[in-house]
Amino acid sequence: MHTLFRTWLTASAMTAALAAPAVAQGAPGFDGSYAGVSRKLVSDTSAHHICPPSGGIGVLTIRGGVAQTRWGSGTYDGQVTAQGTLTMRASNGAHFDGHISGNVAQGQSLNGPCTQELTWQKQ
Repeated sequence: MHTLFRTWLTASAMTAALAAPAVAQGAPGFDGSYAGVSRKLVSDTSAHHICPPSGGIGVLTIRGGVAQTRWGSGTYDGQVTAQGTLTMRASNGAHFDGHISGNVAQGQSLNGPCTQELTWQKQ
């Protein structure tokens, strides 16, 4: 019984190790700088309307599948999968979920009561 479990555990670890490089190898296809196109306020559920209005956003940089952009006084940091799924988080709890298609990165940022749609264009 223990031998069977060890064999299964070893096979599972090998499968996971082989799958990880496939994601990392595909993600660099999205590498580069993406100019901020727009930041559109979609929803403000706060009673005091504390969300910033629509406006510009900083450059999104992707290197080796690792994504980063300035966000307020901090940064959004995350990753891009080989399929173009872009996920980033900020130290203040805000998160971004989006996708890169062609030369456009787009998705939604949720920061407390504020939901914004962000768009970048590859330079």
